[in-house]
Amino acid sequence: MRFHNGQLLETQDVIDHFDILKKLSLYSHIERVESPSPFVIDVFLSKEDHYFDLILAESSAKILPKNASDIENIERLPVGTGPYKVAVNNEKQLILEAFDNYFGFRPLVDRVEVWVIDEAHSSLVYPSLNQPDLPINSSDTDVSLDPGCTYVSINQRSGLGQNPEWQNYFASKLSSFNLFAKLPQESIIELGLLPAWLEAGLVSCSNTAS
Repeated sequence: MRFHNGQLLETQDVIDHFDILKKLSLYSHIERVESPSPFVIDVFLSKEDHYFDLILAESSAKILPKNASDIENIERLPVGTGPYKVAVNNEKQLILEAFDNYFGFRPLVDRVEVWVIDEAHSSLVYPSLNQPDLPINSSDTDVSLDPGCTYVSINQRSGLGQNPEWQNYFASKLSSFNLFAKLPQESIIELGLLPAWLEAGLVSCSNTAS
């Protein structure tokens, strides 16, 4: 098992971590920790605790590399052993990437992006805490809150999705414009993933509504 930075997670790392946890009140009933064999760790408690596995899932129990204090920017780019590693974390976006050396099953989604919408665009969306109701005289610049959208993702790792010709076929047959006739009349084709963002290739008229 390896950390996101490539360091090997060793048995002694876990034992040392439990020794630190014992100093916290939530884990004060940890009596001692032993390793009878290279890949086995025994934790002895001073009292019965049926929820011990649950408190080990607390953020305070996370296991970090032994040199965590020396790792630069670890608070913003934490280093763990989970299925995703933090690639980018700033004021505008959080990007998680699948960790290829994860000890379990690799995630099907390679990359997860969380974007922060700036105040200029978010202020136009209703309802909000400041403006819970739509204005009576709404202008053309008002944007109503969209409950979300549905999209189709092609698995390019296996099956027909590996073939570029099939990819083009699926893209043409399952395009939003081809499916529009089968959707309820109140549905609207989405032209972008973020407010005020449009995919220029899909826009063919001079005046478009967002």
